[in-house]
Amino acid sequence: MEIDIIRERSPLPATTGRPEVPLEICSAGRMVGTIAFGAADFRLGLVDPRGSVLAESRESYRASDVESTVARAAEGLARLAERAGSGRRMLGVGATIGGWVDPSTGTLVRFAPRDWYDVKLADILRSRLDTAVMFDQSIRGLALAERMFGVARGADDFVELWVGDVIGAAIVDRGVIRRGPRGGAGQAAHLPVREGAHRMCVCGRRGCVQASASHDALVAMGRERNILDQAAGIDTLVALAHAGRPDATRLIWEAATQLASSFAATVDMLNPSMVVVGGLLTETPQFLEAFRSALIHEADRFIDGRSCVAVSSFGDGGPTIASASLVLDAFYRDPFRIDAAARPATSALFRR
Repeated sequence: MEIDIIRERSPLPATTGRPEVPLEICSAGRMVGTIAFGAADFRLGLVDPRGSVLAESRESYRASDVESTVARAAEGLARLAERAGSGRRMLGVGATIGGWVDPSTGTLVRFAPRDWYDVKLADILRSRLDTAVMFDQSIRGLALAERMFGVARGADDFVELWVGDVIGAAIVDRGVIRRGPRGGAGQAAHLPVREGAHRMCVCGRRGCVQASASHDALVAMGRERNILDQAAGIDTLVALAHAGRPDATRLIWEAATQLASSFAATVDMLNPSMVVVGGLLTETPQFLEAFRSALIHEADRFIDGRSCVAVSSFGDGGPTIASASLVLDAFYRDPFRIDAAARPATSALFRR
């Protein structure tokens, strides 16, 4: 309470002794900036300390190089902060990407959809952002968010699986995210599939789950089957499934089944108490039903009922809250240090 991070609410009625005084997080006055790099676009956002999104925007890539993209992201975040961040201080900027990230060095090891390899992305971000920058892989950020604010709140061991432009996973064991040497833990995009193994993956191999269940893969198959026209994307496929169109429903069912079959051996090996799945596709009832059924059938550890499948609390908005959680996790672990470095959220924070 010394620096107004938490405050007392009205005391609860007491039958005996002193009344219990509940505490709540102060959301006013502070915020976190976010940058989430996807395969087709990047998202910018502002999030308060409770994990509520204050503002968000999406930008399409215009250039292929990292430096130009980061410059645009920083400028866009500056505009967002000027519009929606008035009167708040910036605790820092959390940045995530769906590729392979080594957080110990701030290096993006590989992000095949943009053809980015061995890029010191954290350093490039810091050259444009005059505030604390925290950078990691997006699914690991999402797992932090689930544990702080979402469906896995308080859980000590679970696996987070993201199904989107990129398929990836994060492993939480005894309350700690497993990163592995060079941050390579949780790479799920290239798990093999049983069916559809003829499809070429962006990695240059065939038979990866990325080539069978990612957004790009489903859009391509939707066009092949005349479910989608050439201008339609994943949003249209999901809308058709929600409307009950049989061919769209079947395609999502097939993708969810393949994903669960590929992921089952990982579940057997780790034996998590929970599997959390996130992404736009998981908002369709067909996906969750197919994924859960296939995982129970394929993974021995699900037979005894000790594990369960849950849908992420954040839907398609996961990337923004994932990015924010990198900073918020550090803030809650050491609030005095992070708060002392906070700056007024003005355009001066963003170097041209």
